[in-house]
Amino acid sequence: MTMVRRLVAAAAVCVLLSWARPAAAASRVIFTVDVESNEQFPLPAQIDAVCADGSACGLAEIVRMLKVRGWPGTFFLDVYEQRQWGEDAMQKIAAGLQNAGQDVALHTHPQWAYDPARWAMHEYSLDEQIAIVRDGKRLLEKWTGLPVVVGRVSVLGGRG
Repeated sequence: MTMVRRLVAAAAVCVLLSWARPAAAASRVIFTVDVESNEQFPLPAQIDAVCADGSACGLAEIVRMLKVRGWPGTFFLDVYEQRQWGEDAMQKIAAGLQNAGQDVALHTHPQWAYDPARWAMHEYSLDEQIAIVRDGKRLLEKWTGLPVVVGRVSVLGGRG
């Protein structure tokens, strides 16, 4: 079973368990996906990625699995990777997710656009952090035509 299928299966168990509770204590499960490059797959290649076992495991497969079950997802797009892959590629990713009925939200790894030596938000001053979020919000709003109301920043960093 691929990682994607395991994640969706685990989420399905959470949903089923939440239905067993009384209505007053109903749980909500929100599926979120970080859309960013990693060591194995650069961002554009993740759309139709194929895992080692030959199964589909990219963004399109995640969207398909969510859609089959009638579950929406929130996809946090690392907007600053546009410096690496180009604005057109990033806008196409955002539009593809939106057209599939998914939410596209802001994700920021500042090293792509600001300082390659500083990978995490805590390495930036408050004024720099505000600029990073503001500039990322403007990019994503330009690409989607919708106001950005949710974001996830790379607080601790990471190399992928």
